[in-house]
Amino acid sequence: MLNNIFTAFIFILTAMFEVSFLHTLPFPYFIIPLHFLIGVIVMHRADPVLGAVWFAISGFFLSWVGFNEANSLTYIAVGAIGYFLTFKVFANRSVYALIGLGFSMYFIFTILNLIILSFSDNFNRSDFLHQQFVALFFLVFGLYFGFIIARYIEHLATDMFFIRIKP
Repeated sequence: MLNNIFTAFIFILTAMFEVSFLHTLPFPYFIIPLHFLIGVIVMHRADPVLGAVWFAISGFFLSWVGFNEANSLTYIAVGAIGYFLTFKVFANRSVYALIGLGFSMYFIFTILNLIILSFSDNFNRSDFLHQQFVALFFLVFGLYFGFIIARYIEHLATDMFFIRIKP
């Protein structure tokens, strides 16, 4: 229960931070996929079901706010594929599995967005792919440091909330 409340708080915090602050920055910084990055970390480190729900709600929330460049079905599909990949391919809880999961999910996310947005009249494929490539760099960089921060938070929470019995 406490884990779900904390995850909902992080969801709202990262969504608002990305929508209100990151999208106002200049070019290389406004495409940092912070919400996607935290969703991958939640899926990998906390609970795959919670991560899949994170992506499903992200699609609807970002569409509602107006910052979703494609359909919310893309986020639902990426969450479902990430759930499958977490159990079948990237079952190890290492940094390499986290980066592989994030890279795979973002690659699928880019392909699905490219397919959906190709039907739009004012779609520029080269700008889109350039932005997605830069965002992928930020995603891998953020996943590496996010893994370190998540491990630190897990150890800190374990030390604070569990009493160790010494012999």
